[in-house]
Amino acid sequence: MRTFAFLLISVLAFPACNAQPSNGALELRVSGGFLGPEFVVTVSESGNLSVSRTDHKAATQFVEKQLSASDQQQILLLANQSDDFGAGCNQSVPDGTTANLRGHYAGRDFDRHVSLCGVWPSGARTAALVSVINSHLPVAMHVF
Repeated sequence: MRTFAFLLISVLAFPACNAQPSNGALELRVSGGFLGPEFVVTVSESGNLSVSRTDHKAATQFVEKQLSASDQQQILLLANQSDDFGAGCNQSVPDGTTANLRGHYAGRDFDRHVSLCGVWPSGARTAALVSVINSHLPVAMHVF
């Protein structure tokens, strides 16, 4: 009976030992003013990168890509470190960029916003984040 109990406990505990911690996830929304395109970028827990682009003159475009674990971690790390998200956005511009970044990585939540910014991204870390995301996308889907 003890052997059976030991085996049962071992079998039930095994999946818990192999459970992977969450890699993190993010959502970036960027709107380029009244006539500019709107982007929604997501990186899921499983590493799926998806981007939709809605333009006022054309139908919504969509692209999806499975990221490698290292590419996913790079994007999430940059997002987590993008404390310069609103750099250079001290004055509102009527037709400026509005952007929101939300997510979590390494046990930490992040939530950043800019509204009606004249030039975005201006901060080096946020620009690096957008650049790395764009490196995984076709040119027509580049976020700006």
